[in-house]
Amino acid sequence: MQEERGAPPADAEPIRRFLAERFLFDPDASIDVRSSLLGEGILDSTGAMELVLFLEEQFGIEVADNELVPANLDSIERIASFVARKRVAVNAASEIVSKTTLTVEVSSKLKFEKAPSSSEALRAVTR
Repeated sequence: MQEERGAPPADAEPIRRFLAERFLFDPDASIDVRSSLLGEGILDSTGAMELVLFLEEQFGIEVADNELVPANLDSIERIASFVARKRVAVNAASEIVSKTTLTVEVSSKLKFEKAPSSSEALRAVTR
């Protein structure tokens, strides 16, 4: 492990702290943000699953199976960048959904409502 160089990416510190506490058993351990976590022996496949659970809970993102690749999870820098991309996508989706609430009165007995949900499905609501 080398010392960190340059400015770490946003969200790097909580990720570094989690890895240091969980896998190196030293919360103050120095981990270079660019070092391969697999190559350095810090993370293995089981550890990657623990890391994913941490990321989902800590940052409110969902990690899909096809995103479990070294390009996203092999260094603190890559993880922080991945988290940032996911958070932007989640925030953009939330903003779109919150702006798409639409109620259309068709008749006095039937009301169609576009609900602010992830599926954005139309549903009929009777009065």
